[in-house]
This record gives sequence, C-alpha cells and structure tokens, in this order.
Amino acid sequence: MGTCGSTTQPPAAEPSDDPKDYWNVLSGKKSTWTKEEEDVFDLTERLFRPKEPRTEHGDTNQFQFQLMEKDDETGEWDSFVRVENLTTAGNHSTMFWRVRIISRDGNLEILEHLEYDPSMKGKFAR
Repeated sequence: MGTCGSTTQPPAAEPSDDPKDYWNVLSGKKSTWTKEEEDVFDLTERLFRPKEPRTEHGDTNQFQFQLMEKDDETGEWDSFVRVENLTTAGNHSTMFWRVRIISRDGNLEILEHLEYDPSMKGKFAR
C-alpha cells in the first residue's frame, strides 16, 4: 500500500498597499496637503498603479503627480498626472492623464479619466 503524498505551499503574500512597492519613481505628493488632498492623490495613484510590485530587474514605472484643482461649486476634483513605463524589452510609453473625482456620501469616486496632450492646453482625448 502506498502513502498519499501531499504538498503544502506557503500562503501567498498579501499584496502591498505601499505605492513605493509599485513605482520606481513616485513624485508630487506634498507634506502640506489636507487629508482630502492626500485622499485625491491616493485614489489617483491607485488608478494607475501597476498590477504587480516592482522588481529589481523588471519594468520601470514612474508616477508623477502634477497638480490638482477643486471646483468649490461642484466639489469636483481634477488631478493631472504623468505615467511612464519602460519595459525590459525596451518599449517606452509616456501618458498624461486628467482624473475627475467627486465626493459622494463622504467617499471619493472617480468620475472619469481622460488622456491629454500637455502641448494642447485644455484639449483632452476621448
């Protein structure tokens, strides 16, 4: 009679919630922001966060938060970011995004995100 072999694998590591684990460069966050401004930054960063944490020899990902503005009448936020990716295969992309965010019932929600060309002041791709 044979024995039944079993293998146990260690539990999968919980994904990190620290954005520094995903981006080679993470810039634009200010220490003087209000809690709401920090929440807008965090929500915007999570939208573009790479699926996997960065590795020493993997793709290079950069997140550059450029600015945010709040419309006091509507309560909507606009945040503007630049996201760059350089793959180990040598492919490079740079994308500029405008993210519209609103506060509903005390929670921030993304209304939309649109790619834009910074040289075409105020014109957004659809």
